[in-house]
Amino acid sequence: MLNRLYSRFLEPRASHPDDRNREFILNCLLVASLLLSLGEFLDLMFGFAFLGHHYVGGRVISIVVVASCFGLAYWQVRYQQRQRLISYLLIGLLLLAACITSLCWGTMTPTGVLLFGVIIVMSGILLGARYSVYLAAIITLWLSGLEYAKLIGWVKPDLSWTSKPSEISDVLGLSGLYATMAIVSWLFNRQMERSLKRAQVSEAALLKQKDLLEVKVEERGRQLAANQLEKVQQIYRFAELGRISSALFHDLANHLSTVSLDIEGLQQQQRPDLLRRINHDIHYIDDVVQRVRQELRGKAANEQFDICQQTEEIIKILNYKAGKARVSLNFIKPNTVVLYTSDLTRFRQIIINLLSNGIDAYPPSQKSSAKRIVNIEIEAGNKTVVIRVTDHGTGISLGARRRIFEPFYSTKDDGTGIGLFIVRQIVEQDFQGRISVSSTPEKGTIFEVVLTDKEVLKAPRKINREKS
Repeated sequence: MLNRLYSRFLEPRASHPDDRNREFILNCLLVASLLLSLGEFLDLMFGFAFLGHHYVGGRVISIVVVASCFGLAYWQVRYQQRQRLISYLLIGLLLLAACITSLCWGTMTPTGVLLFGVIIVMSGILLGARYSVYLAAIITLWLSGLEYAKLIGWVKPDLSWTSKPSEISDVLGLSGLYATMAIVSWLFNRQMERSLKRAQVSEAALLKQKDLLEVKVEERGRQLAANQLEKVQQIYRFAELGRISSALFHDLANHLSTVSLDIEGLQQQQRPDLLRRINHDIHYIDDVVQRVRQELRGKAANEQFDICQQTEEIIKILNYKAGKARVSLNFIKPNTVVLYTSDLTRFRQIIINLLSNGIDAYPPSQKSSAKRIVNIEIEAGNKTVVIRVTDHGTGISLGARRRIFEPFYSTKDDGTGIGLFIVRQIVEQDFQGRISVSSTPEKGTIFEVVLTDKEVLKAPRKINREKS
C-alpha cells in the first residue's frame, strides 16, 4: 500500500540524480501543503456545522484559492516536469511573505526571521547551493534597508507584539516553521545518503570489476607470453638445426663414404664384416633422419635410451664444430650403462646447448697451446642423473650469472639469448630437475644439470671405455 502511494504521488520522474532529489522534496512539500489546506478546510466546516462559528466564508475561499495554487503547482511538477519553475515561484512567494511580515511587524519578528531562514535553506536544496548565498545577500540588504527606513521615519512597523505575552498560536506557528525546516533538511539528507550509498556500491562494483579485469588482463598476458614463447622455441629449434647442420651433414657424409667403399669391396669379394658395417651405417643414417623429423615437428615422445650412447652421438656431431674452434671434447663416462626413460629429443637438446656453449666459451684469438678442453661428465644414482659440463674459457661475471637463464639475454655478440632459457625450461618442466652454474672469470665455467624425472636403470658396462 505504501509503495503504491509513493509511486503514485511522490516518486520522482526526472532522469538526473540531483533533479530527482529536488523533485522528491518538492513533491513532499506540495503534498503536505495540500493536506494541511484540506485539514484547515475540514476544521472550518466542523466549526460551522457543529460549533456555530460564523464568518467562515472568506476563510474558506482563501483556503480554496491557496489549495488550488498548490494543486496546480503539484500538477506542473508531477506531469509537466517544471519543478525548476515551481521552485522559483515557491521561493518567491515565501520571500514575499517574509518581506511583508518584516515590513509590518519589524525586522526582528520571530515569524519573519524563521521565514527568512526557511527560504535560505529551501533555496539551497531546491535550486542549488549558490542560491542560498544569493538570497542571504538579498535578505541582508532588505533587512538593512528596512531598518534604515525605520530610523529615518519612512516606515513605522507595528511593534506592539513585543509588549504582549506570547500565546499558544505563536508557539504553534513557530513550531510549524521549525517542522518545515526539519522536514526539508531530513528529506534532502535522506536522498543524499541514498545517493552516496548507491555511489559507494557502484564504486565497490567498479573496484571488483577492475580487479577482475586486471586478473583477466594478466591471465591473457600470460597466455600471449606462453604462445609467443612457444613460437620462439619453435624458431629456436630450427636455428639449432641450422647451427649443427654442417656438422651433421659432415658426419652423414663420412658414413655415406664408408658405405660407398664397402659396396665397392662387396663387388670384388664376399665380406660378411662389410655387410654388417653397411647395415649399421644405414640404420644410423635412418635414425638421424628420424630424429631430425622429430625436431622439426617438435614432438615429445618418451622412450628408454642409453644416456652415454646418446651423449657420444652428440659429441660426434659436434666434433666438427669443436675442431674448427680448436677445442677438444672429453667425455668422462660412468662405470655402468645408464638407461633413462624420457623425451630423447629434449635430452639431446640439453646436451647440444651445453656443449655448444662450452665450445663458444673459448675466444678465437686464444693461443692454440692453451688448454682448450670441454669436459662432460655423467654421474648416475638410483633416481637421479647428474650431467656436468666444464670449460676453461673466459668465464661469466657475477652480474651475467644472475641473468644467464633469462630469455633474450646473452653474453655472446651473435647469441640469441634463448638457448639456456629453453634448457632450464626443459630441465625443470620436462624432467622435474634443476640446473645451476658456477664460474670464475678467465678460468672457466661449470654447468650442472640434475635430472630426477624417471627411474634410472643401471647395468654393468660390458665394453671398454672409449675415448671420444
